Amino acid sequence: MARRASPPPGPCQEHEDARRSARAELEAARKDGTLALMQRGAPLPPKATGPGKTREQVISELLNETPQERRARMHMHSGS
Repeated sequence: MARRASPPPGPCQEHEDARRSARAELEAARKDGTLALMQRGAPLPPKATGPGKTREQVISELLNETPQERRARMHMHSGS
């Protein structure tokens, strides 16, 4: 009588880890709203690279910029 081959082993641990990681990323995207944006094809907002500035800091920078800095900023925002 011929012996049957044993069933193939289950998924390897690396694949299980990858699946677990993908599920965690999917859940995080659901919670922070990026999944909904991606499903609609909308651009994702940029990730914050550091602490933001206060309103007062921004106003101070604008009031203290040189004429050359102001021209460069205005040119950058004009799209020309």
